[in-house]
Amino acid sequence: MKRIFTTVLACATALFTANAQLQDGSVAPNFTGTDLNGNSHTLYEYLGQGYSVVLDFSAAWCGPCWNYHNSGALEDLYINHGPTGLSGVSNSTTNDVMVFFIEGEAQNTGAQLTGTSGSGVLTSQGNWVQGTPYPIIDNASFNNAYQIGYFPTIYLVCPNRRIVEIGKAPAATIYSAASNCPVATFANDPAIFSYTGGTISCSNIPLTAKLQNMGTAPLTAATVKAYFNDVEVASYDWTGNLPKYGIADITVGSFTPSSLDTIEIKVTSANSDVANDAAKTPGGAAPEAVSQFITVKITTDAYGSETTWKLKNGNQIIAQGGPYNDLQAAGETVQPPVTYPMGATGCFTFEISDSEQYQDGMCCDYGNGGYQVVDANGNVLASGGDFGLTESKQFKVSVLGVEDETAVGAFNVFPNPSEGNFNLDLSLLKKATVAVNVTNVMGQMVYNDSKQNMAAGQHIMNMNLSSLSNGMYMVNVYVGDKLYSKRITIAK
Repeated sequence: MKRIFTTVLACATALFTANAQLQDGSVAPNFTGTDLNGNSHTLYEYLGQGYSVVLDFSAAWCGPCWNYHNSGALEDLYINHGPTGLSGVSNSTTNDVMVFFIEGEAQNTGAQLTGTSGSGVLTSQGNWVQGTPYPIIDNASFNNAYQIGYFPTIYLVCPNRRIVEIGKAPAATIYSAASNCPVATFANDPAIFSYTGGTISCSNIPLTAKLQNMGTAPLTAATVKAYFNDVEVASYDWTGNLPKYGIADITVGSFTPSSLDTIEIKVTSANSDVANDAAKTPGGAAPEAVSQFITVKITTDAYGSETTWKLKNGNQIIAQGGPYNDLQAAGETVQPPVTYPMGATGCFTFEISDSEQYQDGMCCDYGNGGYQVVDANGNVLASGGDFGLTESKQFKVSVLGVEDETAVGAFNVFPNPSEGNFNLDLSLLKKATVAVNVTNVMGQMVYNDSKQNMAAGQHIMNMNLSSLSNGMYMVNVYVGDKLYSKRITIAK
């Protein structure tokens, strides 16, 4: 999980509520902003004219931003490739790129951009205006739409509105990427920008997509079809009026899959460029457990406190976990796997979430975290890690039976919440040794008990935790090599 503005961590965390960056390939939000000279600029107007646009989200106090600014990369890009006739642009420009510096710090003053020092963490790095030929827009309100998580964030937006985080690259690298942007060439060219519908489901999957006009003439009609495993499952005749590069959200239909394969959304009406007609994604029927006993395996990255998850049957929460402990440096922590008896057949959902502040999953920059949900045979029902703010995946349980005779048949704690006196209701499928402990939110054991050779059947065990402070705790029951857990709350 990322922390914003890596080299100025302490001040950044205090100043800025971060988001996850926009995913590469997503639609760039439109904006209209006024630069320091009073000129108004609208992103989609530049894109509609065929310009690729570079957006440098920075802050006057940001050291890495200042270093990149002084490298001259964006200055060179603007001078040699900017719009013809604009101040500072070479007469021999290629006339196909626009560049904006966007001051993204909400607490700054205009004077900081000209090098007037602020105080403390807001101290300006220098004069950002002097020698900068491209427009500077001082407007931190754009941060939310562009989900700015750290400074500098440098995006390349292609004319077709598709966005990619290009980073602190040299001018030649950025221009090479811009030169590969798709552009409208033919008059009639409906295209599928992206698939936005469902993928894995126990039941009906909505088939939705973004239809784009990649033609030079307005798009007024198109036929779009959906295929599963190359078999047509839905068709939609769209009508409207999309300008060049305009995008419309469409619903092609829906279907209930019986297997896992490939979902494809495709323009089938006649057009001049079939290369951009389709979008494909793996999808279909949710995986099916061959056991009623489901194990959740979590590996947190350095910021385990940002990870929480739920296992749900409809709206009922069967189990939940996290937040976990943080590390002092980048790395991973393999959390103890936890096994739960589902107790019913049907469709279940595993939901995992990151902190709303950082929204970058549990992967990559600060440790290779991830998750797996498996059945008793080790079949993977859900997995991932780089999920942004939240992710949910469905799976089916069709069989209830005694697949693991060392596992429990039912496990409950009541009353919950309580003032500290709890009853543990445990149903054993056969004679087993049972160990019970309770841990606090820091993972420290605060209660421990064990029972040798408990007989099969129903058992009620009292746990007197009244000496503990108010708060949330985790009851962990070990039966053989299986772990079952439930969250409890002490409220006196």
